[in-house]
Amino acid sequence: MIKNSILVEHDYDIEKELEKLRGENRKLSRKLAVAQDMIDRNRLTSKTAMALSTLIANEKINQDIFLNLILENSPDIILILDESGRFLYCTESFLKKARIANFGLISGRALSKVFKSFLSPAEAEYMNSVVAKSMLEKNSITLNCAIDFSGEGTHRSFSINFAPMINSNGDAI
Repeated sequence: MIKNSILVEHDYDIEKELEKLRGENRKLSRKLAVAQDMIDRNRLTSKTAMALSTLIANEKINQDIFLNLILENSPDIILILDESGRFLYCTESFLKKARIANFGLISGRALSKVFKSFLSPAEAEYMNSVVAKSMLEKNSITLNCAIDFSGEGTHRSFSINFAPMINSNGDAI
């Protein structure tokens, strides 16, 4: 009789322990399901972020291609300078008029140094001051001047518009 009561008590303890383990298993299953759902959402978010990043990169490439097409085909002289007045870019029409073989010859050079062969030192310095003023005031400034790009004494009138590029913080770049 004692053996039976020990077995019953032992069976009861096992059943109790089994029920407790089943409950913990259900809790862990729910936690695992939540964790798996979070992992799936994170994967989806990651894929979406990568797709968006690719889309933005492709759009930037398209914008760069479009801008380059505009600049390359522009009959106007367009110069892009950094905040120090040094060449970052110029159109082919400037290179042709100035008889400069390629942009590499003037890339990173100061505007005044490039223009010193076309302008008097005083005119080149004045042009530099106009660029500096335009950058400082963050405003466009138009300069009307005669420039002899050919070096043959034939000055042509040019209207030069200095317009600083302003970033999202309102700073001239």
